[in-house]
Amino acid sequence: MVRSVIGLPVVLGGVLQIALLNPVNADFTGVRTLLFQNVTPAGSRVLSPLGATWKYLDNGTEQGAAWRAAAFNDAAWASGPARLGFGTDQSPLGTTINRFVTGGSGPQITNFYFRRSINVTNPGAYSTIQFRYQRDDSCIVYLNSNEVFRSNMPAGSVTATNFASITVSGIPAALTFYTNTMSATNLLAGTNVLAVEVHQSTFNSSDLGWEMELTGLPASSQTRVNISRLGPSAVLYWTDPTFTLEHTTEVANPASWAPGGAASPVAFDPADSRRFFRLKK
Repeated sequence: MVRSVIGLPVVLGGVLQIALLNPVNADFTGVRTLLFQNVTPAGSRVLSPLGATWKYLDNGTEQGAAWRAAAFNDAAWASGPARLGFGTDQSPLGTTINRFVTGGSGPQITNFYFRRSINVTNPGAYSTIQFRYQRDDSCIVYLNSNEVFRSNMPAGSVTATNFASITVSGIPAALTFYTNTMSATNLLAGTNVLAVEVHQSTFNSSDLGWEMELTGLPASSQTRVNISRLGPSAVLYWTDPTFTLEHTTEVANPASWAPGGAASPVAFDPADSRRFFRLKK
């Protein structure tokens, strides 16, 4: 039996190491240690966290365009913490929403609406905003009535009867986090409204899921290399993917610098030798 999925923390900040040890009735055939990184730049701020409470409508009705606006009255909508959805592969769920139009069988709902208000005191502090989200099967995301992106949905106008482009199948795909980063020009001082429509790929889909984090990112600042101790290894990591790591044992010799890692994070044995590191673009 091979386990192909290892659950990671929903909220991961910094560097996480997973080591494969002590095989039973098996042999190692690949890498034994895996490193995962989620490091946000200094000055960034989570504007809407994972696990946040969303208003939602799960009755199968067509809502047109008015529901995206800040002034829309969603008082009659239900609310609950993310992750929102249904189905056995959507664990863990914060809120289970309706699958069927009425009762426990019959026609299924194929389009779901979500809304959330956030307060931003100083939108000028951010040059970009980053959406990090899980969607099963697809989504269209609006910020203050403006569509900012769609994922796994065809182009053009959509209604509650439109389906996702492809089916999201299995736990790894359903729990994948996608990322979209864009200019922060749509942010307003004060109340901002996130509105999301999630579409199924078929009329009888067995699951649905929605979760999202929104982070404000400041203008680019000086990139630095960070170091952390994980078990017997020292791990170097940085946030700008355009930089690569170099190392040397002779800092006074410019010709001695050699590639140390093309992508963050990088692990090394601190007992090897005295070494110096730098980032190069």
